[in-house]
Amino acid sequence: MSMYQINKKGVACTALALALSACGGSDGDNSASTPAQATSSLLVQPSLGQIQGADVVVKSLDGKVLGSGSLDAGGVLKLSLAASSGPLLIEVNGKTGAKYFDEGLSAELDLPAGETLHAVLASAQEQAGVTVLTEIAYQRLLASKGGKLADATAADIVKINEEVRAQFAPELKSIVSAPKLVNAKTGAGALDDDEIGRYALKLAALAKAGVHGLDEAKPALAADAADAKVALGAQRPALALGRQLARDFADGKFDGKEGAKSLVDPLYAADTFHDRIQDKLLQAAQQLGSAKLVELVQKGGAVPAGVGVVKAEKGTQLDLAILQTTDLHTNIKSYDYYKTQEDITLGFERTATLIDKARAELPNNLLVDNGDTIQGTSLSDYQAQVNPVSCNDTLAQYKVMNLMRYDAGNIGNHEFNYGLPFLAQVTGAAMRVPGTEDRKGCMGPRFPLVLSNAYAASDKQPLFSPYVILNRTFKTADGKRIALKVGVIGFAPPGIMSWDKRNLDGKVYVEGIKESAEKYVPAMRKAGADIVVALSHGGISAATYSPSMENAVYHLAKVPGIDAIVSGHSHSYFPDGKNFAGIAGVDNVKGLVNGVPTVMAGFWGNTLGVLKLGITYDGAQWKVTQSQGELRAINSKVGNDTVAVAPHAAIGKLVQKEHEGTIRYVSTPVGNTEFRISSFFSQVGDTAAMQLINAAQRDYVEKYVKTNLPQYASLPVLSAAAPFKSNFRATGYTDIPAGGVAIKNVADLYLYPNTLQAVKIDGATMKAWLEKAAEQFNQIDPSKTADQQLINGSFPSYNFDQIDGVQYEIDVTKPKGSRIVNLRWKGQPLPAGQEFIVATNNYRASGGGGFTSLDGSKTIFDAPDANRDIIVAYIKAQKTLTRAAQGSDGNWRFAKVTLAGRVLFESALDAEAVARADGIANVFKIEDKADKSGSIYKLDLSL
Repeated sequence: MSMYQINKKGVACTALALALSACGGSDGDNSASTPAQATSSLLVQPSLGQIQGADVVVKSLDGKVLGSGSLDAGGVLKLSLAASSGPLLIEVNGKTGAKYFDEGLSAELDLPAGETLHAVLASAQEQAGVTVLTEIAYQRLLASKGGKLADATAADIVKINEEVRAQFAPELKSIVSAPKLVNAKTGAGALDDDEIGRYALKLAALAKAGVHGLDEAKPALAADAADAKVALGAQRPALALGRQLARDFADGKFDGKEGAKSLVDPLYAADTFHDRIQDKLLQAAQQLGSAKLVELVQKGGAVPAGVGVVKAEKGTQLDLAILQTTDLHTNIKSYDYYKTQEDITLGFERTATLIDKARAELPNNLLVDNGDTIQGTSLSDYQAQVNPVSCNDTLAQYKVMNLMRYDAGNIGNHEFNYGLPFLAQVTGAAMRVPGTEDRKGCMGPRFPLVLSNAYAASDKQPLFSPYVILNRTFKTADGKRIALKVGVIGFAPPGIMSWDKRNLDGKVYVEGIKESAEKYVPAMRKAGADIVVALSHGGISAATYSPSMENAVYHLAKVPGIDAIVSGHSHSYFPDGKNFAGIAGVDNVKGLVNGVPTVMAGFWGNTLGVLKLGITYDGAQWKVTQSQGELRAINSKVGNDTVAVAPHAAIGKLVQKEHEGTIRYVSTPVGNTEFRISSFFSQVGDTAAMQLINAAQRDYVEKYVKTNLPQYASLPVLSAAAPFKSNFRATGYTDIPAGGVAIKNVADLYLYPNTLQAVKIDGATMKAWLEKAAEQFNQIDPSKTADQQLINGSFPSYNFDQIDGVQYEIDVTKPKGSRIVNLRWKGQPLPAGQEFIVATNNYRASGGGGFTSLDGSKTIFDAPDANRDIIVAYIKAQKTLTRAAQGSDGNWRFAKVTLAGRVLFESALDAEAVARADGIANVFKIEDKADKSGSIYKLDLSL
C-alpha cells in the first residue's frame, strides 16, 4: 500500500512502472535518463534521514516525465532534465532493496514499493529536498485543487509550501531546500545552525516524534515483540507520522482531524504537538547539533506557537503541579522478588494510578523522576546481568515510564552500578566514553534525562545534557493557553566517584552540586527558561557545604534562579510534618527549604510527590507566588490492615515477559540450609546472616591470594559484611527459612550488585573502620532511668560493617570514635601495625559511606565477580549449610555495663527465639507494636 492515496487525475505516470514503460524513465540504476534536449540539471536529495536505492521521477504537473533515476549510496541523484518552463513534481518511490535511516529508531529500514514521497517546485532549481514536509505540502496542494494537480499554478505552490513552512518549520527558508543527510555514521555536532542543518534537525525531530507517537498509541506493539526496534521499524514511524500530518493539514487546518473526522489511531494531539516537537528537537540537537543549533532550539526558534496560544500579560497567573517519583529502583510491579509474592506497599504500577488521578485533578502538570531508577531489584539484575536487554529493546522501567509520559528524568548514583556501557545503552545516550561506542543508537526513554555535574574525561563535556528547557502550553483559570518554558536541571551525588570507582575512574569526573548549579542556572535563564526546576538526587542536610557533599539540597536552595527542587536519594519524605524538623529555613509542613518549594517522595514507588505552584507573570518574568508540597501514598492503614490503590491496568501487561523471566531466574535453586538465616538481630549481635556472607567472601579471597598474589600469602584474610536489610526506613528484613536456598534468597541477603574487592590494612585502620561502623548506635547514658533507643535511625544499616576474623566489643556508653574495646586477634590484643587482607566490596573499599580510613588506595585486587555471585558459588560448593559450619561464631558483642534504665530497639514481630538460635542471649521482647508490624525488644547490656 502506498504512503498516500495519490489522486491520479491530471497526473500521468504516477506509478514508477508506468514512468519506466511509458515515459522513458531509467531502468533503475543510479544513472539519470537524459532526454534528447536536456536544458537543465537538478540535484535531488530526499531525506527521512538518508534514503538509498529509491527511484526518483521528475515530471511536469501534467505528467510528462522530464528525468528519472535511482538514488546512489550517498542518498542523492543528479538529473539532467528535459526543457520545462513550469512547476515540477518530484516523486521518490520505494522498491525492493531501497532503505532509509530512521532517526527516531537510529536504524536503517526498508523503503518498499508503494511508499512514495513528493515535492512540488514552483520552478526549476539547482537542488531540491523531498521530505515529510514537502509531502504534507503536496497533499495540501492536491486537496486544494480537487485532485487536479495540473490546475495548480506556481503561485499556488509557493503559497502552500509557505503555509507548511510556517506551520511546521518556521526556522527554514524553504521546505524544498535540500537538508543535510543523516545516517548511522553522523556524529555529535554534525548539524550546524544553517539551512541544511536546521532542516535535518527538524526531520530528526519528526522521526523521533513518529516513534514516540507509535509506541504511545500502540504500546503492545513493542512490548509483545521479540525485538522492539524491528516491530516499530516495520511500521516505518517517520512515514506513519507524515501520513497523518498530511491528512490533517490537507484542508489547511492543523486540528487533529481529517476533514470533519478525527484521525484514526492518532500519533499526536494537535494541541500538544508543537510541545512534543520542541522536546524532540532538543533531543536531536543535543545528539547531533552544534552549540549554536542547541541554543536556537532552546530559545524556541524552531517551533511556532502552539494552537490557540496567547502571550502572557502582566498579572497572568498559572497553576503548575510538579509530579515526582524518586528512587523507584525498578520496583515496577507490586511484587517482592525475594519472597516471590505480591507486596502492595510498593510498586510503580500503583504510583501510576496516582499519576493519572493527579493529572486529572491538576491539568497543568509536569511529571519528573529523580533517579535511582534502573537498579535495585532482581528484575533490574535480570535485565542487566542475567538476560541482558537488547540494544533494540527498551528497559522495562523506561518502558512503563514512557507509557506514563514523563517529561524529564534525572540520573542518580545507582544508575552507574552496572557500568557506563550498560547505562549508555539503556538511556540511548552518546557518552563519548571509551567502551560505549557500540551502544550508539540503542533504545532509550522517550523523555530527556539530565545531569549537570558529571563529565566525560575524554572531552570534558557533560555525560548527559546538563539541563533541558521544556516548551509547554498551560491553561489559565479562564481558559487562555499560555506558553511557558520550564528549565529542568539534574544533579547526582559527587560520591559516585568513590561508590562506583571501578566503573568511573579515569572515564568520568564530577563537580559539586552547588558549583554546577551556579554555572548552569544562569545559562538556563539566558536560554529563555521562565521557571527552573532542580532535580537533585540528594537529601536535605544543613551540614557545612563542600563540593563532595552528598545531600546538598539545603545549599542548592540558596542558589539564585531556582524556583523548585525535587529531592531524593535518602529514601525519606518531605514535607510530612516530621522529617527534617528543627533545621533553620526548613518548613516541613508547607514544603520549603530556604524559601524554595521542595518535595521528596519516598522510595520504591510507595509515594507520589506533588508540588503545587502558583506562578505569576509580573510583566518581565514569571515568579512563584505560592506553593504547597504534598505526599500521596499508594497505601494507607485502615485499622491494622494495609489498603492500597489499584494497580494501573496497562503497566503489568507491558512488562509481563520481563517479570516472568525474573521469577524463573530468582527461583533457581543453589543449595540447602539446615537452619533459618535472618537479619532480624544483625544490628545487635553476630548472626548467621553476616557469617554466611563473610565465610563466602573470605573463602574466595583466600583462594585468590594463594593462586594469584603469593606476595600476600603470609597475611591473614578477614572479611567485612553489613546487614543490608534491617528495616532501615521500613525496607524490611532478610529471612531465609530452613530448606532449599534459591537465588532469590541470596539476592535478599546481599541486596546490591557490588563486586568484591580486597584491601590491605593495618590494625589501626581496622579500628577506625570499626569505629565508623559503631556509629550505628546512639550513645547510651548509664545513669538515665528513662528508656533509651539503641539504634541511630539516621545511620543506614548497610554501613554497619562487622569484620569476621577478629574479636571485639562495642561500648555504646562511649562517644563516637572510642567505642571499640578489647579488639583482639588470635586471643591477643591487636597490634596497630599488624597487617591484614580484608574482603569487602567496591563501595566500601573506595570509602563509600563516609569510611575515610578507606579511599581506594588500599585495594590489592578488584575481583571480576559480584559479591552475590560469590555467595551463590559458595553455597553451591557447600551443598548444605549447617549451623556448626556457617552459624554465627560470636566474634563481636556489646561491652558489658550496668544501666539504670532500659535500652530498646525494634525488630521483627515476636522473634526472640530467632535471637536465641543465633546465640544472642541478651535480647528480650518487651511488647508487640500496636499495628503488629514488629516488636519492641530490650537489650540487656549487663549480660
